[in-house]
Parts: sequence; C-alpha cells; structure tokens
Amino acid sequence: MPHDFLKWQTVYTYFRAWESNGTWRVINQQLREQVRVKVGRNRVPSAGTVDSQSVKTAMGGEEIGFDGRKKVKGRKRRILVDTMGLILDLWVCAFMERNPQIIKEWN
Repeated sequence: MPHDFLKWQTVYTYFRAWESNGTWRVINQQLREQVRVKVGRNRVPSAGTVDSQSVKTAMGGEEIGFDGRKKVKGRKRRILVDTMGLILDLWVCAFMERNPQIIKEWN
C-alpha cells in the first residue's frame, strides 16, 4: 500500500461505522435514484428480481449451512435488483433459510 494511505484499521473502523448507521445504504439509494432519473425512469423502481448464489465459506459460524443440490457448504447470497440491474438490497444467510427478509421488505 502507498505510504500516504491511512492504516487499514482506521479505514475499517469508518467502514463498520458507516455500515451500522446506514450510510452505505443511503449512498447506494441516492446513486441508484440519480442513475434512474438520468436515463428517464421513475426515481423509485416498480419491479425487481431476486438472484441467489451459493457461496463457499472458509469460516464457520451460525450462518452456515449445506446446499445439498450444489454440494456446497457455506452461505446463500441473495441480491434484489431493479429492472436496470441496480442493487436494491443484498442478503446473506445459511442455505436452510427459506424466507429472505429482503423480499418481505420490498413487497
């Protein structure tokens, strides 16, 4: 890393603070709305789609499971996007979780 960069611990402290207080969510929402308006779409999307991926994990924990169909031990990553492919929400859970909270919130 270049010598004029901050220590990684400092950057990580800010990242975690912004993650927990919702700053990253607000930034993503505002950028998404600006892009949609710029291309002539409504600021708020009226439709979206969910994609999920099975992700192997190196670390354990309570949020880990086994996807029997794909033979993968790890987590499931679900991404909710609008019709332009812009991210509305992201949710990570164990494989056995059936009802992702992002779908409930965006209904």
